[in-house]
Amino acid sequence: QTQTPLIVPLRSLFIVYDGHEFYSHHRRFDYTHPVMHQAGINSNFMRYAYDFCPINDAGGMFSGDEAVNENWIGFDAMIYAPGAGSVIAAHDEMLDNRSFDEASFNSNPILFFGNYLIIDHLNGEYSLLAHLKQGSLKVKIGDLVEQDQEIAALGASGSANIPHLHYELRDGMGMIGVEGRPSYFHDFTRRVGSKAMKVAIGSIDSGDIISR
Repeated sequence: QTQTPLIVPLRSLFIVYDGHEFYSHHRRFDYTHPVMHQAGINSNFMRYAYDFCPINDAGGMFSGDEAVNENWIGFDAMIYAPGAGSVIAAHDEMLDNRSFDEASFNSNPILFFGNYLIIDHLNGEYSLLAHLKQGSLKVKIGDLVEQDQEIAALGASGSANIPHLHYELRDGMGMIGVEGRPSYFHDFTRRVGSKAMKVAIGSIDSGDIISR
């Protein structure tokens, strides 16, 4: 059971572009791959992760040339702390160029996520928010954050193939020996067709359209 009372970290309407169901790349992350083995990775920290993409009312994620970050509805959207805690790790310097320097993986594997922020919820659970926009962090290591506090903007840094927010709940701060944990969110709305269903607490997954 999730210990932290989480809220979804976006206020805009968004789709769970990829979640953690059977076919998702998060669930199928291969930590036995030789490259991962060489870096010392031996667990699936993203087992229950999500990729969130803001959308318009028609369900569109971008308008115009999809190669231009600014054409995506979610690019530069504000991200809010899903739960209270302490900022214990952060990076803010990578370009929003949807690319990853594979040579740096062995020396610092977490840069796979591009710009990122980790919040220690002080109960054995940690939130990692990744692919943040360069220079958008509003908090720093050592800061105490409140739930729903502005923390950064959505970007396209690191291994992001499109502008989106990667979110995962986990049991540690690094990349070695860390496992993903299921996350249950409070007070959100799930849209199914023309219906909007309010959820007091529940899980979300691939294809869900969510608002807060």
